[in-house]
Amino acid sequence: MKLLLTGAPRSGKSTLVRRLVDGFPGNAGGMMVAELLGPDGRRCGFEVQVVWQSAGGGLRVVDRQVLAEAAPAPGARVGRYALRPEALTLAVQALDAAMHEGGLVIVDEVGPLQITSPAFRDAVLRCLDGPTSLLATVAQSEDPFLALLKARPGVRVMEVTRQNRGHLAEGLQPWLRGEHRI
Repeated sequence: MKLLLTGAPRSGKSTLVRRLVDGFPGNAGGMMVAELLGPDGRRCGFEVQVVWQSAGGGLRVVDRQVLAEAAPAPGARVGRYALRPEALTLAVQALDAAMHEGGLVIVDEVGPLQITSPAFRDAVLRCLDGPTSLLATVAQSEDPFLALLKARPGVRVMEVTRQNRGHLAEGLQPWLRGEHRI
């Protein structure tokens, strides 16, 4: 079971992932991306969070690193953000570890910052090709790699909107528990 959630920024994709994983009875792990806020409350960057949930436990952050920040910094940039490649290395390690442990692999998110890394793209493809279930969020942007992911056989893509995110949570819980096919 491979499910990709897509939607506009701030549509609730990450919140939906957290709700779905919260009701998942088995092991779940992988990576999530969280916004970093400055003193003025405005977004100033992102961090990679390595997450893990043991069967019957809650999702917890076990490691984190700044992924990108809106500051003058050397290296690759995506838009106004300077990337920190070591955070993408951490994300790849988290995905590989989650696949090794079995259960549900979480990839939140596959977006413009993350796909700058060939190693990250390869890890996402390993998740799609592997035997474990996958719950991922994928940016809506018009990128060839993202289009390739969405068009892969055996992958289900669902659009998340502010109007449907509550209904999706209810409808996808049985799928995650293996009770129904979507």
